[in-house]
Amino acid sequence: MRVASAGCRLALAGALAVAQAVVAQLPPGTVIEQVELARLGGGTAKLLGTGTASVIVFFRPGQEHSRDALAMMAECEKKFAGKPIHWAAVVSDRAETAAGTADVQASGIAMPVLIDKGDLQYAALKVILHPVVIITDKQNRVAAYVPYQRINYCHVVEAHLAHVLGELDDAGLDAVLHPPPSTQGGDASVAQRQLRMGQKHLEAKRYDQAAVAANKALAHDATMVAAHVLLGQALSAQGDCKGARAAFERALALDKNCTAAQDGMKGCAE
Repeated sequence: MRVASAGCRLALAGALAVAQAVVAQLPPGTVIEQVELARLGGGTAKLLGTGTASVIVFFRPGQEHSRDALAMMAECEKKFAGKPIHWAAVVSDRAETAAGTADVQASGIAMPVLIDKGDLQYAALKVILHPVVIITDKQNRVAAYVPYQRINYCHVVEAHLAHVLGELDDAGLDAVLHPPPSTQGGDASVAQRQLRMGQKHLEAKRYDQAAVAANKALAHDATMVAAHVLLGQALSAQGDCKGARAAFERALALDKNCTAAQDGMKGCAE
């Protein structure tokens, strides 16, 4: 069988124009129909869940942007573990099964990968670009339609999810999606790269290097909540509760509903 060989910012203005057109075709509030699809590797699974939110990731096997998006969605899955969120990835039945399987395994995603026979879901949800993430609420209504972007893609998806879960208010979501130019703080792509590097250092218990990476990320984007949290976690692990609390407080000033910062404050309480 062959599965679509065909796709937390796109760089080209032309691609952005297409993305905006796609968003306009599937506006917020559109109700998505529940379906059950064949699952890559065997069996079937539902496209949507019954929890507070559902996340659908449309991707194209063998495509660089799709591989990048899948890896970032794997990180998002981990960050929202235990939350009432249903995750599913979707590929066309015209794509290469082997390529899809390889990309999924390399990304580390835990979500089921569903096969869209005849591209029915691609057509129904008006997916033209790859990759695309669609987020729905408990009533299966579209809450966000997020075309791929190189910079802060996972951060944007996380913000939309937090908003659907009630952890981020309208103002907080708008601040993430439209940060004031005067406070963006530099090259966001560098900041994101440093953040990922720091998170890997933290996982490996290289706390001093994690703190260094967090500070470098913040030097380029002082509004990056995740970088403030990372700094707090690294400092807390080194026993510097005073510095950790300060970092967590800065994260909460930017996002009062940041659960990671709230947990960090509790863990570093005197």
